[in-house]
Amino acid sequence: MGSLADRIEAHIMRLLAHSDEGYVEVRRYELAHLFDCVPSQVTYVLSTRFTPDRGFIVESRRGGGGYIRIVARHPRPERERLAGAWRRIGQALTEAEAEGLLDWLERTGVATCRQTTV
Repeated sequence: MGSLADRIEAHIMRLLAHSDEGYVEVRRYELAHLFDCVPSQVTYVLSTRFTPDRGFIVESRRGGGGYIRIVARHPRPERERLAGAWRRIGQALTEAEAEGLLDWLERTGVATCRQTTV
């Protein structure tokens, strides 16, 4: 089985895949309880795996009725998506940014798994 971060990410991705609204609302504490970890590990996954570069928006509301909303942005036409990707790259790209970009290209159907592996 993958790392804890991989399992949390996969769980959230499954929730998103089954969501008719294009977003899910979760509670950090409940996810931590489900995966038998501390809430900061959930925060780590949200801040590294569900970023705007990867096509997500994460919103949070604190307090007793608080939640974390994870929104999968609607895909734009391919040409527009690629133009946005090139603008984000700029003059340089870190390894983490490159991995995020390749993940996004594969997830949105712009590139195949084989292409992103190369």
